[in-house]
Amino acid sequence: MKKKLKRVNLLGFSDGGNIALIFALKYPSYVKRLILNGANLYPSGLKLRYQAEEYVDFIRLLIRGKDEKSRGEATRLELMKIMIEEPHIKVEALHKLRMPVLVIAGTDDMIRTGHTRRIYRSILNGQLALIEGDHFIAAKNPGGFNEAVENFLKTF
Repeated sequence: MKKKLKRVNLLGFSDGGNIALIFALKYPSYVKRLILNGANLYPSGLKLRYQAEEYVDFIRLLIRGKDEKSRGEATRLELMKIMIEEPHIKVEALHKLRMPVLVIAGTDDMIRTGHTRRIYRSILNGQLALIEGDHFIAAKNPGGFNEAVENFLKTF
């Protein structure tokens, strides 16, 4: 017997957070609660040093001949292109979200703290958690990350 999901708690990390946010904006009736971990609204949400590193690496890979690239490098090039060019989510769109949203990031995240706070402030039912660590807080600080997520899920 197939069960259909009606409303889900959706958690997305980094580009997955951007995708989760876009999904929640397009299909809000399917999302009960949303957790955005290290998400951004537009490419300049990344700290400048990370933007610069990505551009330099992207150009290095881009100028190498197609036959010289390994399969992994070709995949990396595609991912870097996404990071440099995407997403493009309007701040005003966040006002439409009615479900509870946890905006979570590391205190030394690659996403600008001001950008993370802007996302949080633009959401009616938003909650903010800045956890000690970098962009990979879920893996590197699972205790702090899981506690923040669990508290959010219990509260809303």
